[in-house]
Amino acid sequence: MLVNDKAALRRILAHAGIGLMACCAMTDAAHAADAAVASVPPAQCGAGSRPEGASLVSAVAGRCAGGTDLLPVDNLAHEAEWSPDGRTYWIASNAAGLLSAIDVSDPAKPRNIYYGGSSIFLNHGMSFNADGTRMYLASMFPAGLVVLDVSDIQLRRGGTPRVRQLARLKWDDGSISQQATSVSYRGRPYVIVADESGSNGTNGAVRIIDVSDERNPKVVSVIRLEIQQKQHLEARRQDLAGDGLFSYDAHYCSVDGRNDPTALACGYFNSGIRVFDIVDPLKPREIAYFNPPAQTGRNARLPASDHAGMPALGTLAGVPQATDSSGLKLADLSADWCPSPPRFVNGQLWVSCQDNGFMVLDFTNGVYPIRR
Repeated sequence: MLVNDKAALRRILAHAGIGLMACCAMTDAAHAADAAVASVPPAQCGAGSRPEGASLVSAVAGRCAGGTDLLPVDNLAHEAEWSPDGRTYWIASNAAGLLSAIDVSDPAKPRNIYYGGSSIFLNHGMSFNADGTRMYLASMFPAGLVVLDVSDIQLRRGGTPRVRQLARLKWDDGSISQQATSVSYRGRPYVIVADESGSNGTNGAVRIIDVSDERNPKVVSVIRLEIQQKQHLEARRQDLAGDGLFSYDAHYCSVDGRNDPTALACGYFNSGIRVFDIVDPLKPREIAYFNPPAQTGRNARLPASDHAGMPALGTLAGVPQATDSSGLKLADLSADWCPSPPRFVNGQLWVSCQDNGFMVLDFTNGVYPIRR
């Protein structure tokens, strides 16, 4: 999350609870400095920025008991997103397909204006079309994309608001679709969906979907790394037997612009940061990568890393592994997890990984910016 207002940053930190939040001063990207460190609840009651720049403390994941002073609502949440005009904060729960919407037109008086289901079992991340009347929602099980008409809420129509399903697209070579990012090429709408896990011998891939026919969305491209291919299943098992829950899976992706984007950057579990040329959405190609260094044996020094504290699901002979107080073997940290969304900032990538923390990456060999 980028915050440009020092007063907003102070408000965010003042409302933090248990856990850890680190804020870095990035005036000079080559010399990032700690601006502040505060605690946050384990369920990530964090901060969000409205599209026009006003920052608000908000319930981002889990349940922030009693809400916060700035957003006193208590909605069960896992993923969340702002409507394009910043008037509505949408929350998706991975419990029974719940969706809720909070009207923040008056930030001092937020109010729930919708609470219901989306007609799928488990929800994940979302994005919207330009006017906020269509939601593109990632489906965890089954993996896929759901197109929803949310115009009742966006347009504040009277009566009981409804969310209407327009289309549902699913696939069986991935699972736990994590995120849906809306983009457009010369006015034609597409959605980029990343899967957090795989199935049928593959790992979590990234798909580009044409949603110009909103009732019949079609996958036009699938981005899958070489190691994610089905024929490398056994190699993946050997590689990652001692490194925790995830394989070589995608998580969050970001584009360098919502209209006619040229590049897509994705954070992966165990595969670092990958950047793709998406000038032609039908022909994406990898142009850059960054794999952060392994932190093997440093579990105890990384209290803020979920990866470092996670039990290993398997072990490899000859690989030393840390244990917790109960003797349970922990992930060997032979590869980092980079689940946070990379950000394109002034021709650089700003990224955060579980074991290596916040990093600023420069592109080499002139691969970015991409010249059309």
